[in-house]
Amino acid sequence: MGMTFFSFSCFNQSMKTITTIVLLLLPFTVFAHFSQPCPEWNKAAATANMQRLVQEIRYHDDLYFNQNSPVISDDEYDSLTRKLTFWTHCFPNIPVTKQPHKPHDKYTILHHSPMGSLRKASDEKDVHQFLDSLPNQQLLVQPKIDGIAVELIYKNGKLTSASTRGNGEYGMDILQHIEEIPAIPKEIRFPSQPLIVLHGELFIRLDKIPDAMLASFASARHFIAGLVNRKTPDSQQLQYADFFPWHWINSPYETASESITQLNRFGFSALQQNTFPVTTFEQIELLRQRYNNKKQPDFLMDGIVIKANDLKFRQDAGWSGDAPNWALAWKFTAKAATTQVKEIEFTIGRTGRITPVLILEPVEIQGKTIARISLGSLSTLQKKDIAVLDQMSLHLKGGAIPVFGKVLFRPEDREQPQYPDPEKYTPLTCLSYSPDCEQQFIARILWLAGKQGLYLPIDRSIIQKLIVAGNTQSLPDLLLVTSDQLQAVGMNHSDSTALIAAIKKPKGLEQQIRALGIPGLGRQKLSLLLTCITELEELLTFTESKTIQCATSGFRGHGLMKEYLEMEEVRRLIKFMNSR
Repeated sequence: MGMTFFSFSCFNQSMKTITTIVLLLLPFTVFAHFSQPCPEWNKAAATANMQRLVQEIRYHDDLYFNQNSPVISDDEYDSLTRKLTFWTHCFPNIPVTKQPHKPHDKYTILHHSPMGSLRKASDEKDVHQFLDSLPNQQLLVQPKIDGIAVELIYKNGKLTSASTRGNGEYGMDILQHIEEIPAIPKEIRFPSQPLIVLHGELFIRLDKIPDAMLASFASARHFIAGLVNRKTPDSQQLQYADFFPWHWINSPYETASESITQLNRFGFSALQQNTFPVTTFEQIELLRQRYNNKKQPDFLMDGIVIKANDLKFRQDAGWSGDAPNWALAWKFTAKAATTQVKEIEFTIGRTGRITPVLILEPVEIQGKTIARISLGSLSTLQKKDIAVLDQMSLHLKGGAIPVFGKVLFRPEDREQPQYPDPEKYTPLTCLSYSPDCEQQFIARILWLAGKQGLYLPIDRSIIQKLIVAGNTQSLPDLLLVTSDQLQAVGMNHSDSTALIAAIKKPKGLEQQIRALGIPGLGRQKLSLLLTCITELEELLTFTESKTIQCATSGFRGHGLMKEYLEMEEVRRLIKFMNSR
């Protein structure tokens, strides 16, 4: 849906159906889906899901084209259209109905020329195929700027009309806003052509706008969209806007390069300095890398556009549906991806915190394969309304950590997960083993043995085997384990000897207290506690008077801590550790 050079739309002048549009884009976008098995739906289920997806796409079309306020990215939108195309391939006998796109009530300007779309390369192979279709042609490469597609019309040298892309045929009148932008000439001298029609991208100059002005917006595109949607132009903020004319509709020249030179003379300075003649794939790839790696770009962009320079050739090559045959978008490597939720698991931590984990259809982002992602809390899962079979997006935080994006589509047959009961798991539960307590109990043992605890050389698999064998059923049991028991569950003699030695090795008071896993006792509180106790056994008599005594040193006790220390399993653990 990104608008650069030709804005993506599911609609053109003749109001094609969604099905027609996605089929036109088939060679560039959906081959990957065809390697997957089709859904095992009956006709009713297939019809319901396909219509549901049509409604979802229509909803995002309205936000993008009518409101200029998209809530999903281009890649996320493309994943929905690919999904619909794939399902259409799977169920060719099920019609996908699409109501005609109604012009928005703000669309009052009929475009001089309909504003179309761009085909998008999914990989290098698509780019090579495109280059092969343009033999012996000089090509131009420009950045794929992410802004608002706009048509400007100059009559007898004066700017008389400015409109957003809208539905491709009609757009919203934004002439008042354009007149407040210093970078856009209001008059141009070109007597030989009384009518000049330009299609291009209205965008924000990131190299000029103060960071604070953009801080409350999701992106620079959202910022410019908000500006043009205001009834009253904001001249102060519009001074940071600019226009990139990617198409002179009625250019009198033979090549786009000549047109660009003249447009630069008119005052559209961003164009010429971001247009590069190329002849080889290697040159194209290098330019794409340069733009992608630019640390401080002048504008928001998500790829490059490759197009033929010869205007006569463009006319002869023509269009396929909405898209020109002489131009192709090649987007940057995705920093996000879309996939499907296969399962939802729940992990229960030491303190009873329940964490949902989404098991995903494996997807690759920047060379990393992601097959699962943590949501952090039950409330997040419930708030975002995620279920099995939902299609979702995710991205990498800091280039490494997978982070949930948003749910893009909820199919008719989605499966709600069975939630664990949060009341069953608290900081005071599962201090001993039971089937319902397995996860939280293992988490407690791992804390006790881990580097934040007693730092024992034992891994999770051995702990689980000790539990199954009945040798570790409470916290102190781990410290009473024998070499024979360890070897019986698969630990070799040298490792078992090392573990027994580590258990017997004296530990400092701070390490012992950390190993107890006392709820709410972080590093700062622990430091204060250590100023008022000198022996671990003092925790066995952590009475009100002791709390008051520690308070003089700055420590503030709390009911949960005292309640935890009164648990029988904890007291047994303290006694055992204190005796060492």
